[in-house]
Amino acid sequence: MSKGKRRRHIRREHKELKEDFKEQMKNLSKTEGKVLIKMIERQLDKPFYDLVKETRGGTTATYWNTLGKMYGYDLKKGYQLGTEPLLDDALLDYD
Repeated sequence: MSKGKRRRHIRREHKELKEDFKEQMKNLSKTEGKVLIKMIERQLDKPFYDLVKETRGGTTATYWNTLGKMYGYDLKKGYQLGTEPLLDDALLDYD
């Protein structure tokens, strides 16, 4: 896929997903948001920062990383098995 087609495709998908999940995402608590991000990172074996950077660009990724740091979560770190044993057990049970 060419760069322009890829960009248009990502924008269209982002718009559709935003419409579908906007209300659900607004109502997440900080803890629920962290767990959701860690689940995504664990499933894809990539830090969330890299995912945002690939799809939305470096500026947007930096913005969300800075905002995440204000709430105590670094998007560049990614999911690391063993750092939070309770969360690890919950994610294993979920799978």
